[in-house]
Amino acid sequence: MRKFIFKTFILLFPIILIIGLTELFYLTNKGDLLRLGYLVNTNFYNRNKIFKKEFERDIYYTKISEIDISKQHKFDILIIGDSFSEQNEFGYKNYLAENSDISVLHYNRKLHKNGNAYPINTLSSLINGDVLDNLNVDYIILETAERSFAGSLRDFDADSRISLDSLNLLIKQSKKIKKPYKLFSNRYKTILTKNINYLYDDNAYDSETYKVTTTEKLFSINKNELLFYYQGLTNTTINNNLENHIQINKELNIISKKLARNKTKLIVMFAPDKYDIYYEYITDKSKYPEPFFFDYFEKTQNKDYFYIDAKNLLIKYIPNKKDIYFYDDTHWSPWASQIIAKELEKIIIEN
Repeated sequence: MRKFIFKTFILLFPIILIIGLTELFYLTNKGDLLRLGYLVNTNFYNRNKIFKKEFERDIYYTKISEIDISKQHKFDILIIGDSFSEQNEFGYKNYLAENSDISVLHYNRKLHKNGNAYPINTLSSLINGDVLDNLNVDYIILETAERSFAGSLRDFDADSRISLDSLNLLIKQSKKIKKPYKLFSNRYKTILTKNINYLYDDNAYDSETYKVTTTEKLFSINKNELLFYYQGLTNTTINNNLENHIQINKELNIISKKLARNKTKLIVMFAPDKYDIYYEYITDKSKYPEPFFFDYFEKTQNKDYFYIDAKNLLIKYIPNKKDIYFYDDTHWSPWASQIIAKELEKIIIEN
């Protein structure tokens, strides 16, 4: 009996070890780049410790799902964005709303029509509908991630419409959505193979997360390392095309002029990809084309709206401050949120 138990243990030990290490190092509450790449957190990056005070802040902004949109409301700012605008306690919208003289209304990301996460479509649809008739706002902040530029360009629909009734339906549906719970998955096998492949290839041959060496320590880890999302690289061709920027700028000018009829001002901001904002620090650039997204958008003339060049605003802080973005995530950290909020506040106060 003892021999049987011993042989069984020897047979199962590798499986037990893999499961144990996976549960210890692969934590689902870590950043999206670790999860997407099935990377084990061997660097022990702990954002909860680094940003403890920022994560414990009070909430000062209001979600549009929390108000009765059938009634009239007055806010200084309406924010329409993607996941960069969805950060809660430590998001730029919360730092901005902390100013008692500025009231902020946030359009929940999950309310983007038909699941479309391209905020420019949502804003255009709101203008075409009757929702803004009940929202008296001085400014609308339109935020879109750099990596979403290609989708915004491809899927923009100037005739789309969101009405009060359809938005109410979206709000009701969003409150019912629950993520399915999965007891078992193939992650144990995937984590093992992915982390071995990362030893030989920057994206483990087919991962959504790239891991590259950098010339400086940019994050609170004891390693010169950068993780970034694959779309930051694959969208470079589209983003490095001036004609695409001219087209989007044209649509933004049309949107801005429509808003001006109700004395509402538009502020446009693109959230930089990690690939772009940290590009100059990548050690081996031979297989990584340089992104010129912000250079090309800056070249577009006649912007009839306020524009924040978020990349050039943030990169000057990188040499002297770690964790402008999270190490393990595609998104910027509370430090960047604070910088963005101050710039937005400056525009609003001065105009």
